[in-house]
Amino acid sequence: MRLYLAIILSLLFAVPASAKPVKHVDPLKGTHQALERQNHQADREHLTRLDEKTLVSLKKSGALIRIPSNKALKIDSRLPAKYRYVRPEVATFMLNLSSNYHSRWHKSLRINSAVRTEEYQAKLRRTNGNAARATSGARRSSHLTGATVDIAKKGMSKAQLQWMRVKLANLERQGRIEATEEYQQAVFHIMIFGIVPKRHSMYTNSDRPLGGLFFYFLPFEWNFLWTSRRCASVTCVYICVVLIDAWPSICCTERISAPLFSKSVANE
Repeated sequence: MRLYLAIILSLLFAVPASAKPVKHVDPLKGTHQALERQNHQADREHLTRLDEKTLVSLKKSGALIRIPSNKALKIDSRLPAKYRYVRPEVATFMLNLSSNYHSRWHKSLRINSAVRTEEYQAKLRRTNGNAARATSGARRSSHLTGATVDIAKKGMSKAQLQWMRVKLANLERQGRIEATEEYQQAVFHIMIFGIVPKRHSMYTNSDRPLGGLFFYFLPFEWNFLWTSRRCASVTCVYICVVLIDAWPSICCTERISAPLFSKSVANE
């Protein structure tokens, strides 16, 4: 009986000689495969890689919008003004992420890189060791699409860094983003998925359309995405998606109105 018991216990606690510890895989580790996934996604979504001429064109059409800033979301002062633009979906993503971060930590997130052109990327390669070096193919920088931002890690505590890592890893598992934690430049590199390359225009308090007096009657804390309008002989019906900056969260709603004063909207 004792012999049988000893055999059973030895089988329960025996570890096969070939067994190896499970290797931890960092979901935010930068790899060539991650860069290739970003380029594959950009191709799936038909996102143009930008040069300086295309950058100007997409700004005019509204396919690229100025990054909105508030007490939860800041822009690094060193980032040139002409490159403080992103796709509209990226702006919405960053407003929500920064709102969540601010609600938890009462601190702001800071963007220090957004859209880039091929010319700007070539310039960065001379000083930034993390800048993608490929000029074509599946290893180009996703910043060239306008769908990517870098969030500075400088000033974050260990707890705040861990909160960001968990948040970004969860969003990556959901297929909403591709994120990389960089160390040489100390940033979180994030490409946002689900970009629809169509025309948008975004107006903020300091950037309201001069035509269309209706917009001056909207509350000043609103940011809104222009979507469409329908005009009759006397009035126009404006439909816009509104981003309401209401702490601790940012919500989206649709407003429909028929202004009596004007049929014109800036950037049309």
